[in-house]
Amino acid sequence: MKNPSDLLNTATWDGLTLYLDNRGKLRAKGPTEVLDAWRPVILEANDALVDYLTPKRLWLIHQEATGWASHAFTPPASEAEVSGWYPDATILDEEAEAAL
Repeated sequence: MKNPSDLLNTATWDGLTLYLDNRGKLRAKGPTEVLDAWRPVILEANDALVDYLTPKRLWLIHQEATGWASHAFTPPASEAEVSGWYPDATILDEEAEAAL
């Protein structure tokens, strides 16, 4: 299975839009024949795609030039968004919320 970023790029290239609905469920829009062809791939990658598209508030971002940095996003940002803002990041990892 490809990583979620590559799957989203390829799906978009093929004319599909993959997104989360307001309940956090993965949805797809596009031509019926493309949806039919992609259905097995989407089902196999569902959990990875949902995780990739789910917004999170805290992210650890590693860049070769600057090292590790912790970033808080308001509103929360998905991995897809964070990777777009930090294209040279070598690692993106969700950071746990601090316990009170």
